[in-house]
Amino acid sequence: MEKTSAPGNAVRNVFKNGRYPTKDEYTQLWIRLINHLERLKANP
Repeated sequence: MEKTSAPGNAVRNVFKNGRYPTKDEYTQLWIRLINHLERLKANP
């Protein structure tokens, strides 16, 4: 699997800071993840 700085790093960084993401951060992370997955499906 290709390593990117996309959604995974954002999630790790949020939890590394010792706090849970805010509702807005969590929503943005999911949007980025979904967009990333859609792009992967579109460009196999």
